[in-house]
Amino acid sequence: MVALGGRGGSNAVQLGYKTLDGNQIAYFTFAGAKQQNLSGAPDVSVPGQVTAVVPSAAVAALGSEWHWKATSNVDGEDVDRCPN
Repeated sequence: MVALGGRGGSNAVQLGYKTLDGNQIAYFTFAGAKQQNLSGAPDVSVPGQVTAVVPSAAVAALGSEWHWKATSNVDGEDVDRCPN
């Protein structure tokens, strides 16, 4: 999950990618109380790396200055985060 936040924390967007038994079950953005399912899939061709695209409309809603953080979760446990 990647969390994107606008300056001052007034706006926030989540980018999510979920798998079950190695198969993609969800790829979405979530803002406010609205989830937008995305077509396609993140690039997982490099072992240990997930590369995903955030739709420009989701980022535009954050304004000109925003920050991000990412967390990887396996079986309900956070296993990595960036930036530390």
